[in-house]
Amino acid sequence: FTGLTSFKSNSVTEIGSMAFENCQNLTVIYTKALTIIRDFVFDRCTNLTTVDSEAITTIGDYAFDRCSKLISINTSKVKTFSSGVFEGCSSLKDIDLSSAEKIEDRAFNGCLGLIDLSFPNIKTIIGTPFKDCSNLKSITIGTNASTKVVPAEEDEWGDGLSFSGTPYIYVADSLVDAYKAANGWSKYKDQIKGISEKPA
Repeated sequence: FTGLTSFKSNSVTEIGSMAFENCQNLTVIYTKALTIIRDFVFDRCTNLTTVDSEAITTIGDYAFDRCSKLISINTSKVKTFSSGVFEGCSSLKDIDLSSAEKIEDRAFNGCLGLIDLSFPNIKTIIGTPFKDCSNLKSITIGTNASTKVVPAEEDEWGDGLSFSGTPYIYVADSLVDAYKAANGWSKYKDQIKGISEKPA
């Protein structure tokens, strides 16, 4: 539907799979009550810049794949960032990961605008969700001692995580040695630092 430029609703709570796929002139989504975005909903909406909703809790696989102009979306209540959810969103500069417990394979691949990421409640990272994030300078994990790195089935590196650059990885001071020795993290041991070393 190439004629669609915006969608507004005060009552829609869920958008089903592929609902706006390839709507290339869609720029703004305003849905005050929206909580659930299913798979591929905005896939290839290349001019989408803003999703205005503070209620989103669930975002499906590849929901914003190749939305290269997306700059604003509230994800403060999202616990799982699904496979490829923001892949290719090269204009996205800030993403709220404060509630994130799980980040799946390819979730942020190619997000060139991301510089610093913080996920204090993360428990599981699957595959290579930050591949081609070449401007990423740091990630902060916080105090969670149980963060696991799980290889994706098709993960060619075999142990998850892959960074295009060399971002610093900040963890609780008491967990630095544990992370340096942990499966999936040990190859980045020279980049792992205590959170007290993070510049203000």
